[in-house]
Amino acid sequence: MDHLILPKDSTGLRFEIPVLSTENYDGGDFLTYPNRQGWGPRRVSEWQTVFEKPSVEFKAFLQRWLYFGLVHVRFGPIDVKSTFASEKRDEYGRPILTTKLLPKIALHSIKSSRRANSFHGAVAVRIADTISVRLTGTWVVKRDNPQQLEDVESLMQFITSEGPADPRDPFDSLATTLLYDFSNVSSQWTPSGPSNISNGGLPPRVAPMSPDIWTILRQRGWCPSAILPMAKHLTSSALVFVANMTSPNAGRQHRMINITGSGGSPLPKDELCNELSCPHLKLSDDTYKTRHLDGCLGCEDIVADPTAIFRRRKFPLIMAIDADNEDTGVTLVEMESNVSYIAISHVWSDGLGNVQRNALPRCQLLRLSDMVRNLPGEAANTTLFWLDTLCMPPDAADQKEEQYTALQLMRQVYEDASAVLVLDSWLMSISCYQIDDAELMMSIFTATWNRRLWTYQEGALARMLLFRFQDGTCDLDSMFKRYENALDITASTTLWTCFDVKYRGLKRVPSYLESEGCSCRSNGCYDFSKYKPSCGRSALPGSTSQSRLTAHTSSERGVL
Repeated sequence: MDHLILPKDSTGLRFEIPVLSTENYDGGDFLTYPNRQGWGPRRVSEWQTVFEKPSVEFKAFLQRWLYFGLVHVRFGPIDVKSTFASEKRDEYGRPILTTKLLPKIALHSIKSSRRANSFHGAVAVRIADTISVRLTGTWVVKRDNPQQLEDVESLMQFITSEGPADPRDPFDSLATTLLYDFSNVSSQWTPSGPSNISNGGLPPRVAPMSPDIWTILRQRGWCPSAILPMAKHLTSSALVFVANMTSPNAGRQHRMINITGSGGSPLPKDELCNELSCPHLKLSDDTYKTRHLDGCLGCEDIVADPTAIFRRRKFPLIMAIDADNEDTGVTLVEMESNVSYIAISHVWSDGLGNVQRNALPRCQLLRLSDMVRNLPGEAANTTLFWLDTLCMPPDAADQKEEQYTALQLMRQVYEDASAVLVLDSWLMSISCYQIDDAELMMSIFTATWNRRLWTYQEGALARMLLFRFQDGTCDLDSMFKRYENALDITASTTLWTCFDVKYRGLKRVPSYLESEGCSCRSNGCYDFSKYKPSCGRSALPGSTSQSRLTAHTSSERGVL
């Protein structure tokens, strides 16, 4: 699919689709096209046979109707052979489909006076969408009542009634789904310049995920709990992009079912992945371990004591340290107005937390200090930062009053920070200088951090949202604006709507969280102090208590 945008080092999902017929669409009504092609109404039993044993002619007709017919009705007449048939051939001598001219065709349609066809194009998109949803990998409802089998139905009626198994090649079906996405988005455009298309804020169309994309994502090492939110919020074009990326922690096994050989023992159920949870990201106070940096032989912990500052109803800030600093305690200062500091947001399963006390290994504190001091732009030259591990009493400290005060001040921590710096182990394994803004943003929006319980408030309240990569720090606002300003028709039809929705969703404070009386912590309420878990444990963002881990299991964002 030549019109798609892919990562720099694309691996994973590669597919070629043969053009089954170079016969052009006849230009007539989209819904009644089957009748004009010899696939008019017939008995249900006959349709079942057609779908059970699809002929080459029937498959070619479906491609001509649902792909090339949709292009014709939506964008105007096209010649299949000269526009979509490449010189490359498959093993049977059939031309391979090329879509490199698809954006040009759409742009010409948008700029021309061919908008008179837009209504019929929109109807065709809805019809094709209905067919796409009903044609799945398995038969939905196969009628066997003798009287019903004699009923005469049109092809459209049969598909919507039974939802038969899709007779097309899986990648042919995927290509059609990609075209639906393309047609849906392009229907909202208006020209705003010679090479600039303004998008009307259309949310991405979310179709059922192709089984082939699911399989590729699983084979590429993606956990089902990561795939589910992607399936809900990414278009097919974006999913193909993700399928060509390297997955987070690709070396991990994400088993969904137990497969054991002779003498093997099945894994406990809680060690298997599913669509809502991943055992690699589940945390327990009993087993959680704070990690040292790779290569560290075991340095000592640097301990903080924020108690006195909390008793003055202030929140503490950490003073960055140098390599020659030999203190065994963290220097904390009380937050004052007009003081610049960085709030650090991290994924606890990456090992930067501590469930026993306010302490971090010296190697980690040195790394954080170096990061904070070397931030770009307006956040540069900062020496103070906030980190929940050192600045919020853990459950084990049994300091309920101080914890309560800390929760009350949480919103202020993020609102007053010069920037929020996000640390995610996967992002920190990616070079930000080797890939473009599209791949950087897709990495951010599919990272583990973006599925955390606390992401809403940390992203929405941040003045500046920074993400640490392997070799630098990137500002999400700057990335998004650069991408938006450089939009062309290809980017607009493939990734832009997903980026737009994900970015604005991350930066927007949801209205239900702005209500004064909101006490729903499972939705990420900003007034943390109003949440009282029934188990009596704290609601700290870094807490690994079971109440925190289970409060959000039904949510697509996960609890990490």
